Amino acid sequence: MICRLRTGEHVEELAQVQKRFEKHFDMQIGALGSRWGIKTEESFRAAAEGILSEDFGLNVERYEDYDELGEAFGRPETIEIDLLIRDAKTRDKIIYE
Repeated sequence: MICRLRTGEHVEELAQVQKRFEKHFDMQIGALGSRWGIKTEESFRAAAEGILSEDFGLNVERYEDYDELGEAFGRPETIEIDLLIRDAKTRDKIIYE
């Protein structure tokens, strides 16, 4: 009986350790994915800017603003445009999100 009780306690302890590990692992993977996504966006924007500005004379930028009236999403929220391309002559805008 004593061995079974101790075994049961050890199994419960191992289950708790595994749950803590899974939570920590998920948080670390999520943080890594976020950093990778940000770096990927920055790299893509820089490459697009180099090509479009040098070869076509276009301006490339990232745009972020707060929509107080909630016109975009139906509620006030930050609006982010990853790639805003402007024609230097006509000021026409091409937007990629």
